[in-house]
Amino acid sequence: MIVQPDDKLFDQLYWYLYTSRGDTKAQNFSCFISSAILAYYFSTIKKNIYIIESLNHSVVYDGQSTWDLHLGIVFKDYKYPSIEIPDYIKIPKFYYSFSPKCYDSFYHKDNLLRDRRLVTAKAIVAIQ
Repeated sequence: MIVQPDDKLFDQLYWYLYTSRGDTKAQNFSCFISSAILAYYFSTIKKNIYIIESLNHSVVYDGQSTWDLHLGIVFKDYKYPSIEIPDYIKIPKFYYSFSPKCYDSFYHKDNLLRDRRLVTAKAIVAIQ
């Protein structure tokens, strides 16, 4: 299954994280928390889901695209922390938390080179 940034899944996830708790300011979660939550949701509809973590950042990789729920963006045909970064696509429900300063702290070439020194990938598997 191919998930798009405007998929209904993100509406449901936003509801569980914010609306259902009465959080009208939609404060952002740590990238490590948001990646774990997104990986869980993806594992219910897709196979081969991974959480990729460096010392400074955490994202979800679905075998093709890198999903950064913390910033509300997705990179098609990209695996974090590769140096060649394509343009990102906004995840509409979560793009509110994007900031250029935060983006640079994760995706600037020097920071990617630094973060490549210690990267872990965790496979997420739904047990049937």
